[in-house]
Amino acid sequence: MKAPFDESALEREGARAARGGHAWQSNPFLKRENMPAVTGESLREWSRKHDAWQRGFEGYGRRSDADAKEPLSAEPLGQLVEERLRRIPRLQAEMQGGVDGFRLTLPKPHSRDAEGRNWDIDGFECGSLQEGEWALEIRSAIDELRDRYDLA
Repeated sequence: MKAPFDESALEREGARAARGGHAWQSNPFLKRENMPAVTGESLREWSRKHDAWQRGFEGYGRRSDADAKEPLSAEPLGQLVEERLRRIPRLQAEMQGGVDGFRLTLPKPHSRDAEGRNWDIDGFECGSLQEGEWALEIRSAIDELRDRYDLA
């Protein structure tokens, strides 16, 4: 049994090809050696790989200069995340109660994902509030910033 392929990795490869100025015909799944007749994989499996690469390639080109994300280094990006999280009502209430222990890890880089994001925050603490209790609210606030800014 073959290992499943990583769609997001293929999308990143497609985006890299677009960024490098390659044509859509550079899709590796259009090469003879990667065709189902040669590899023995099903047409469906080949199509999923081809389409994942193509999505990345086409998705890269959809971002216009007006839509381009502003690049920021980790420290200013971390400050933006902290400012945004401090506007969450539950966090404000906790801090008004005298909590002093607000901690946030700096943004960490990763390969650009399917949403075009290249960083994430992997830790947050605030007094007695546990991240798991309201993770969706935190995640939503962080993801809004991940959509607007790139980690430089």
